[in-house]
Amino acid sequence: VTVRGEFRRPAIYEVLEGEGLRDAIAFSGGMLPTAHARSVRIERLLPFAERSPGVDRVIVTVDAAALIDEQADTEDVALVPGDEIFVLPTIEEQRKDLFALVEGKSGAIKWEVGVRWENTNVAIRDLTPGDASIDTDYNHLLPSASAKIELGDGRVTISGARTVRRPRFDDASPVLLEEELGDNDFLGNPLLKPESAWGADLGYEHRLGRTGVIGVNVF
Repeated sequence: VTVRGEFRRPAIYEVLEGEGLRDAIAFSGGMLPTAHARSVRIERLLPFAERSPGVDRVIVTVDAAALIDEQADTEDVALVPGDEIFVLPTIEEQRKDLFALVEGKSGAIKWEVGVRWENTNVAIRDLTPGDASIDTDYNHLLPSASAKIELGDGRVTISGARTVRRPRFDDASPVLLEEELGDNDFLGNPLLKPESAWGADLGYEHRLGRTGVIGVNVF
């Protein structure tokens, strides 16, 4: 069978008689924290006798959450050769970016000034018993500027910019990961917001002959 999507080790696995979806999930190392365990899709080829014109396969959607929790009384889902198992992420991120840049030169100074607008929408679906959904939408304006100043055989460079760092999916997923950090459990926070920071760079480069350059930078 083929395992694709939000699994730790997606690949093709051999499933023996008596083994099912629970085993295939174990073979692949388990699902990622972002996996939509309640909606695992199994694409299955139909036997030739059951096919009709234009229809040679069916898609079965199963709730595998109980299988992941290793509940012994949960009946496993049987698999047949050729099955393709696919699980979508429960966290989706959409980004929109616009960037404007103005550059120029005045004597020994060459400069650039830019600004980037970023819009990010993060949607988390079906992660609680009540099938709750969480949508987070945020915008950032990220200006930047740089200049290069020629000084004889050397050059001074200076730049500054605002940057943003988004939460990792693992940090935003409200899934309890047992013993994820040593002996400690880990639970993500879906309401995490991005971090922003200002950075600056000041440097000097000095040419040594035709090919050599020595420089120093301060961040």
